[in-house]
Amino acid sequence: MSAASILATQKLEELNRYPISDPVIAVSGSSAGSITGDVSSGSLNYFDNVQISAVGGTITETTEDDQGNYTTITQSPDGTITSATSTTAPAPLAETLRYHRRWVIEKDVPVTGVRRITVFVQLTNPPIVNSVTFQISMVRP
Repeated sequence: MSAASILATQKLEELNRYPISDPVIAVSGSSAGSITGDVSSGSLNYFDNVQISAVGGTITETTEDDQGNYTTITQSPDGTITSATSTTAPAPLAETLRYHRRWVIEKDVPVTGVRRITVFVQLTNPPIVNSVTFQISMVRP
């Protein structure tokens, strides 16, 4: 649940950095994206996949973008952080957790002149019987 919360917050913070006119968060009509299904609009996807594994104190996070590129960020116990991009998915380790994120951007909700951004995160390979999901929203001008 903690990792799902972090991934949702991370996506909200990323989307909040874009100016309101940027196509990534622009809305034509009342909303863009969905939290109930994978939605694409042109070259924009309103979903992504994140893999996280931790081996020997090293944390590896791999994110897949809308073009099928994989970016892997590795944080070593000594504080070293490296980043690599590839067109092929890294081989998942046995303890890799895979998450699927979806987001929706709603115009003029809950009041005129603002955008509500909601991010939904789901663990897709739960190591336990019950699935983990997390949802968070924020409102911005």
